[in-house]
Amino acid sequence: MKFLKSWLDYLYPPRCLLCRKLLGGGEFVCDPCLESLFSETEACPICAYAYGSGRECPECSHRELYIDGMLALGPYGGNLKRLIQDFKYQGKKELVNLFTPYLVRGINARIQLGQWLVPCGVIPIPLCAGRLEERGFNQAELLAEEASSQLGLPLMNVLVRVKDTESQARLGRRERAVNLQGAFRLREEKLSDALKEKPISQVKSLLLIDDIFTSGATMNEAARVLRQGGVEILYAAVIGR
Repeated sequence: MKFLKSWLDYLYPPRCLLCRKLLGGGEFVCDPCLESLFSETEACPICAYAYGSGRECPECSHRELYIDGMLALGPYGGNLKRLIQDFKYQGKKELVNLFTPYLVRGINARIQLGQWLVPCGVIPIPLCAGRLEERGFNQAELLAEEASSQLGLPLMNVLVRVKDTESQARLGRRERAVNLQGAFRLREEKLSDALKEKPISQVKSLLLIDDIFTSGATMNEAARVLRQGGVEILYAAVIGR
């Protein structure tokens, strides 16, 4: 198998997915493209507007928030959007190995700086059954699996998507929130069992992971359901916003 891969690499040497420059083994993007890819900023936890750590932007100040902090690697546009779409829609699942180390680095930095508590576990945002069947995988789950492994935290599949919602991309901000109402169900016993394993003194904080964060409707609805289940603190980590 290694011989076949080496032979294929010789015939079709790997190239940067963005500029097509020749690459070494195991790389996806060349260094110059990589340097311009991520521009992490603090953001409003509901809409990801870069306003300040844990603070709502003026547009969201009247909305009920269920997320205590968010990490986004960069704006959802340009080359980052292109790679995310390749990841989601072109089946390039190996790109999880490009995105996850940067997510983990950002999460660990927040913990070390005392901005975040150590989460009890990592939760992926589940996909609608129709989209899962169409793509064959859930990109959020791939990210969560890899992140939980690198962080040394349990993967907790405690959310179920029970409503096939209309695509959020075609809806306005208010319509997105309505579209997501009742979309998730909490596996209460599974969550309870996972949290019982933690010391009583440890605050019940969890980390939600998805690929993108636009209006925040999906993440906020998932967080609302988890809050109802007794989770005290919720953080979110995404690639693009």
